[in-house]
Amino acid sequence: MAKGHAQTSNGHGIRQPLIFRPMRSGSGRKTLILALLPLLMGVTSETKQYTASLPATPEATWAVDPTMPGNDLPPVGHSLFDRLFTVEREGQGVHKVPFPFVELIKAIEARIANKENARERVRQVLIPLGRSLQRHAAAPDYFKYPRVVVAVDSEPVNPGDPFLKDRLFLGYQQRANLIEVISYNEQHGRFEFQVVRNYRPGTKPKVFYAQRTICISCHQNGGPIFSRAAWSETAANPRIASRLLDEQSIYFDIPVNRSALDPFAIDSSTDRANLLLPYQLLWREGCGENGLLCRAQAFTAALQYRLSSKNHFDNKSTSYRERFLKVLKDNWTERWPGGIAIPDPDIPNRNPILENGRISSHVDPLVPRQPLEIWSVHRVADMERIIKGIGEAISISDIKQLDSYLFERGQRAGEAMHRLDSTCAMENKNFSESKYRVSFNCRVSAQDRDSFATVGRLYVDDGKVTDGVIDILRFTDGTVLKRVGFSPAYLRSVGGRWHVTLDLYQHPSGLRARLPTGNALHSLELSWLVQQSLTRGDASLSVLPDFDPVRDAINQLTENKEKGPFVAGPFQAARTVQALFKQLGMDLNRNCCSDADTVMPEAILDRDQSHTFLGNSPTLKQTAGIQALYRFCASCHLTDANFPPSFLVGDTDRVAKKLAQCAPRILYRLNMWQVPEVQRVKSPMPPANSVQAAEFSVDQWLESSEFNRLQRYIEGLLKNQNVAFDQLVHRDYDTLPACLPDT
Repeated sequence: MAKGHAQTSNGHGIRQPLIFRPMRSGSGRKTLILALLPLLMGVTSETKQYTASLPATPEATWAVDPTMPGNDLPPVGHSLFDRLFTVEREGQGVHKVPFPFVELIKAIEARIANKENARERVRQVLIPLGRSLQRHAAAPDYFKYPRVVVAVDSEPVNPGDPFLKDRLFLGYQQRANLIEVISYNEQHGRFEFQVVRNYRPGTKPKVFYAQRTICISCHQNGGPIFSRAAWSETAANPRIASRLLDEQSIYFDIPVNRSALDPFAIDSSTDRANLLLPYQLLWREGCGENGLLCRAQAFTAALQYRLSSKNHFDNKSTSYRERFLKVLKDNWTERWPGGIAIPDPDIPNRNPILENGRISSHVDPLVPRQPLEIWSVHRVADMERIIKGIGEAISISDIKQLDSYLFERGQRAGEAMHRLDSTCAMENKNFSESKYRVSFNCRVSAQDRDSFATVGRLYVDDGKVTDGVIDILRFTDGTVLKRVGFSPAYLRSVGGRWHVTLDLYQHPSGLRARLPTGNALHSLELSWLVQQSLTRGDASLSVLPDFDPVRDAINQLTENKEKGPFVAGPFQAARTVQALFKQLGMDLNRNCCSDADTVMPEAILDRDQSHTFLGNSPTLKQTAGIQALYRFCASCHLTDANFPPSFLVGDTDRVAKKLAQCAPRILYRLNMWQVPEVQRVKSPMPPANSVQAAEFSVDQWLESSEFNRLQRYIEGLLKNQNVAFDQLVHRDYDTLPACLPDT
């Protein structure tokens, strides 16, 4: 089977029928979950998954292929974590990671402009009994030293601030003196996995890039993962919280008795982060090799989407349909005929109290997860996801700056405004001699295409409009704007009629109200007869064509076919916005996170190269079982860490002793492949993704010479120990001899 395709199956866990859970609308689904938390906390770790069958052919292509983790070190760029915590010393970039952990969090908060809400933007949860590689580090004092998981879930406020939202995730285990880091690399369009070691008093922390094969075994989406609700491994679980409170009430400035909002926020953040790589796939490949105009049109639509507070963009224009939609459809049909399989960032909920701290097969992150959903070329909404995706990558601070610049430039240039008219039914309701409300209901004129409808109300106090809202603005092309606000304004009395001119804004962003074309609604003028409770009125809406300079600037940027922002490659929001601002003649803000203005440290892999590896032994290299172990196990077990157990590291004698000690557990996990999936108590080893990467189906794997060699080799080690290996699978895994020390 070609790499990158979602698999078909015989029930053993690798090639399963292509099924998916319908897309979970993050806010709606999880808001309901929050409302039901008191009930959810009582459930077991099993979570029902409602699935629907999809056509088996042609196969969907994974947006992120878990069998292809990529290079450990970034070929291009650096991680966001590197950029945040690098300083220049004597012409060299060096990491400077604040210690203790509370200071590190404060340093992140300091990069968030809105200091009042910084604590709510850096989300933190406590997980004493989790599923990370550091899960045993605090043993037996799990509740005294819980792991801290951190995510940033809000946009920067000021231009030039780093975009941390959904791009920076930390996992800190105090007893391991280690921080696990997942952060975004915008230049390469992927998440990087790193570890900060020696994170303790009196030493200098060291930052390494992790071995991606180990990380991707669980992080099959190539990014952050988190549990589904009810997040029972966290302090959102009352029994977990109670055990934590027995030790102390605050850890690292994190109160134990926080609500479920923090795990909910982190879960939502990982869901959004999960889509960054699919968006990058569409940007890189959806427009094709020579897709400058296609990507430029996508960026234009993304700006319209953001300027409208994520409400709409111009998907009816000829340029959009010809330059973008048609090109994307043709490329999609050729590259992904079966659709794009979106990986699932959610691992099953697990209540470690009910499971006695164990990680059974059905909650093991190593088990391959079904696609979250399949994006199809036959759904226009799926093809338009890229517009919203790259739009989300543009910070609100940059959008506000662009919004103000365009509107002021349009006014200065004296651009001819387009005027729309409507007739209204007006109603005055007095509250006192000076205070009253004016309600208006304006309808589209059937004879006039330059017409509109609107419904709203004004609150007047002593001749000044102090409050109110426009509930709806409806246009003849079907465009609808809702909940439009306006600035305070004074009434003018002319010829026995009241007149008022309102500057229109969007709630709650404060951006100018805009049409899908990107053009601003300059003002709404209302007029009606004085001193009549029910009367006829008139409305006039002025549209300022201030988005035209953006189109012109983007067209000019497409002329650079070699190094411009729309050449083939990852979408880099900061670089593209800066290029646009420069082309428009706007003031440029220093980009905090570009390679051009910071000397970056050398990227170093987290592997101790001083070890003598077993592979250096010519004798053992010729052993078939050892060869199979190397092929399927070395990516995780040829490390200097104790977890996963490093049974392939060392000289011949040392490795032989390790393998002998680990043999019962190795064979137990190996034999799980022969147990029906629903009956497995532990996930099989090697992990399914390792077997899948070697392009084996389950049937092929169980019948393969490699599987038989592994089995015979480990059974031979057990024979030397007089262990009844045929009874291993009937024993409790946790009663088997420990492989290597966990800590």
